[in-house]
Amino acid sequence: MSSADQNYISMPSSCTFDNSTSINIHVHDNRVYSPGAQAKVTGCHLGAGGVGSDGSASLNVSEWLKLGLDPGTSIEDVPSISQIMKMGMGVLTAH
Repeated sequence: MSSADQNYISMPSSCTFDNSTSINIHVHDNRVYSPGAQAKVTGCHLGAGGVGSDGSASLNVSEWLKLGLDPGTSIEDVPSISQIMKMGMGVLTAH
């Protein structure tokens, strides 16, 4: 992601963040890279309060992960170019 305010996941407003059974997506084991390890999940309602003009709300990824709906996923700061090169070399030489 190129900026910290970008969406990791954007969902329809038919779900509610405080009712996990209303969230009908299945995600897990992702490694999200975003500046400052910040990104957001948008779309669902918050439930009892705080919604956007379209009725939707957002959570930062840390709050989203606490819901337990995205097991194994982590968010990390964007790696440097040399770290990206090292990751790529690791993949190429692993086989």
